[in-house]
Amino acid sequence: MKLCECGCGLPVTSSDPNARFVNYHYSKTEEGRQQISVLFKGKKKTKEHSQNIGNANKGKKRTEEWKQEQSQRITLLWQNPEFRKSHTGDKNYGWIADRSLVDSPYPDEFYVQAPLARQRDNYTCQRCGITEDELGRALDVHHIDDDKENNEQSNLLSLCHSCHSIREVEDRKRRMITPLSNGEPPRRDYG
Repeated sequence: MKLCECGCGLPVTSSDPNARFVNYHYSKTEEGRQQISVLFKGKKKTKEHSQNIGNANKGKKRTEEWKQEQSQRITLLWQNPEFRKSHTGDKNYGWIADRSLVDSPYPDEFYVQAPLARQRDNYTCQRCGITEDELGRALDVHHIDDDKENNEQSNLLSLCHSCHSIREVEDRKRRMITPLSNGEPPRRDYG
């Protein structure tokens, strides 16, 4: 089995027998980067090429086995410390400097209390039990009463991203069917 030459350790699964890299991976050497730069310099994708890329997967049915394999490949990829280091923070293609601080809906106190909540919960998801080490990232911190201003430790809960998403949906459904304290019917809150 041929491994990706970028050093990530993933198997190259391309049908092209000459493929040297996993899709979107490239040589990490300066020589390799220059070769790629020269190869694509001044080239623009034609409209037809863009449409072909878009149509390549359109309508394809993905089997559960394929989805599971992709999930395992991505999980394996993100467990690689070198890959994580080279794709997070300002090295991530979607990084916008200071965006997380500027656009944050949380008060400054949250950023003091959240790490304390993770520590209190022993860096373990309180729903499924996965640890930050196993996950490869910091756990989310959930506001139990959904009030982002209430950053008391008793209102904070450490959850992995998957469990946090599930909890948010459960809370949203509960808010939709719970009558208000003044006896009025619940408001439809989809946000």
